[in-house]
Order: sequence, then structure tokens, then C-alpha cells
Amino acid sequence: MTFLQNKQKQFEKIIKEIEKGNLSERDASSLTQILRDQPSMVTEAIKSLSYIMSKVDQKPYIAACQVLNLIADEYPDIVSDSLEMIIELLKYREKELNEHEWLPTLELLTRINQVYPEKIKIAVPGLLTALGNSNQDIRKTAYFLLILIATDNPDNFKDCSKELIRVLSGINIDERINGCKIIGKIAEKNPEIVEKTYHLVEDLFLNYPDNDLRREAGFAADKLRPKDAAKQPDINVATGFYKAGLAETEITIGMLLIMLNKSVEKLNEMLIDSGHT
Repeated sequence: MTFLQNKQKQFEKIIKEIEKGNLSERDASSLTQILRDQPSMVTEAIKSLSYIMSKVDQKPYIAACQVLNLIADEYPDIVSDSLEMIIELLKYREKELNEHEWLPTLELLTRINQVYPEKIKIAVPGLLTALGNSNQDIRKTAYFLLILIATDNPDNFKDCSKELIRVLSGINIDERINGCKIIGKIAEKNPEIVEKTYHLVEDLFLNYPDNDLRREAGFAADKLRPKDAAKQPDINVATGFYKAGLAETEITIGMLLIMLNKSVEKLNEMLIDSGHT
């Protein structure tokens, strides 16, 4: 058996284990070494892992996505170039990602945005969906990544008005608040991208009973309001008068990856202890 045939056989064996939801540190290390020895196999590995992620079983999805994160560390360009294929395959899933599947997914998208932010646009609609996840930590992490994207590359939100409006109508207050913050950040550089959200943002500012939401909606509305429109009068919110320019909490990509790594480690421990699939 030739060297290449032996590597291919090892590769296929590890992929089959990942399909079962089994991922040992040894297999992960062996696979990354195979790809170092045979970089021509990286694209095949990404396709195989993406196909596994398109299925509905939780443990195989998590295992495959964690390996994709390892590959993205060494071959960020190839993984970034494959993001469109990954997202398209995920559309064939019979159900949306659950909170455990979102964790390694957010880690992967954060890694891609760190190196190739121009490639992340295709993932923005899905990230906006994550703002409405039942798990508060997922909502918060998705928001941090989205606000980074909105700050650095607001054009990535073009054609996302429908998803943003859905966020503003979400069942969670923090989801609506974060939606307003994202819209306000986009509007600082290019209000035309989010102009379709203006009337809903203005309505939240004027009529919603929650003070925190009204405040953030007010900030966003001021940036979106047409120049020829009459400015709304200031209103009392929270403990003081409404003022524009509330400082946004700063967070870096590195900080976000540290948060995600800790969450994924806890997830792995939980899955091992519970035997969930």
C-alpha cells in the first residue's frame, strides 16, 4: 500500500467515526496531521465534514464542526472559501441548529470573520436568527459577533431587512434591544442599508413599555430618521433623560473566541457525562 493510499484509508476511517459522533483527541490530531502531509485533501475534508453537519444528529454535527475549527486554524483561506458551500448544506437540515450546535458554529464564524471578514456576509442571516435562540448565551454571543460585523463591515447587512425586522419583533426583550443596537451601528455609516426598519424602530421608541428597549430604539431612530422629518421630543427613560450616544461595550474577536472556547469545553464535558446524541 502506497503512502497516499494509507493516508486516504486513515482519513476515511476518522471521518466514519465523526459520522457516529465519536471524536477523540487522537483522531483529531491524526486528521490534522494527515492534512498537513497532504494539503490537497483539505477541500475533501471540508466537504465531508459539511455533509455530516447537514444531518440532524447532534453529536456528529458538533464533532464535525469542532474539526472544521481546527482546520480553520491552519487553513483559514480554504475554509473561508468553502463557507458558502457549508451554509448551503446547512439549509438542507430538517431542523434548526440547537443551542449546543450553535456554540462550535459561532466559533467557526468568528474565526472566519477574524481573518476574512469580507467572506462572512452569507452567514449574517443565520446569525440574526441566532439572536432569537432560546439560550441567552447563544443570543449574547451571536450579538457580539454581529455588532463586530456591523461596526467593521456594515455592507454585509445589505438585503437583510427582513431578518432585522423579524429580530425587532422577537419574543425576547434582549433580542429586540440587540437588534436596535445593530441597526444603529449600521446606520452610523450607511443608514440606507437599514432604512426599511425605521418605522418599526420608531414605533418601539414611542410605544414600547420597556425603558431599555425604548432607549436603544431611540438611539437607532435618531440615526435613521429622515432629515426632513420632525424630531421626536425627548422622553424620560430609565433613570435619566433620553440622550443619544450611549457607549457600546467594546469586545474584540480574541475575547469572543476565548468565551466560545470555554463554552465548547463545557459542552464537551456535558455530552460525555450525559451520553446525549
